Amino acid sequence: MCVQGPGSGLLDWKPPAPGGGGRMSFYRVERRVKDLSGQVTEEWGVWQQTTTASELSLSSQPRGVEIDYRVFAVNVNGDSVPSNTVTAVL
Repeated sequence: MCVQGPGSGLLDWKPPAPGGGGRMSFYRVERRVKDLSGQVTEEWGVWQQTTTASELSLSSQPRGVEIDYRVFAVNVNGDSVPSNTVTAVL
């Protein structure tokens, strides 16, 4: 989920369900930037890595563009499937 305010926001997500994939090591948050017409100006890339915190502040992000975010849970076995994508316009 993404909660937006004037020039900032909060991105939070639910931890993966317990299962056979092993203990989670960290989350990797990726972002993709598009202009307001929907044209991609920055492809998906790593934006932040967290420990086991399931939220990040969206400060110091580009303004006047659409920013898509997705989250991966990472452990010794590799990456999870990506989360649903959320879009923010700051």
